[in-house]
Amino acid sequence: MRLMAWGEDERALLANAVAGVLSTALGTRARGAAERWSPVPSWPREPAHRLVATVNEALYHLYVRRAVVVGVRMRGNRAWLGLVDLPAHSRPRAEIKAATFHDLALERRGGRLRAVLTLDL
Repeated sequence: MRLMAWGEDERALLANAVAGVLSTALGTRARGAAERWSPVPSWPREPAHRLVATVNEALYHLYVRRAVVVGVRMRGNRAWLGLVDLPAHSRPRAEIKAATFHDLALERRGGRLRAVLTLDL
């Protein structure tokens, strides 16, 4: 599956990509105020690699920790994910295994960043 995300800067691009992936997995947009913040542990040098790492960390929280990312912040030299627990009765509608590097396209267009990301279902 391919997903296109836009953002005026890297933080917005990461937030929009994560929101798109989680909306696909949950069947609805994740909303709410973050209850806690967790860093993206792997923070590579390349922006495309950071995008994949951030989306995959959000998927890890969803499927393993049963937490949904509702915000993305940049602090220091990495991204932090704002998390809220997935309600006990809720479960994802689709299983997205990972964001991949297959045909990954990250570019600046019209002053904004645009990414086309391939998801492994």
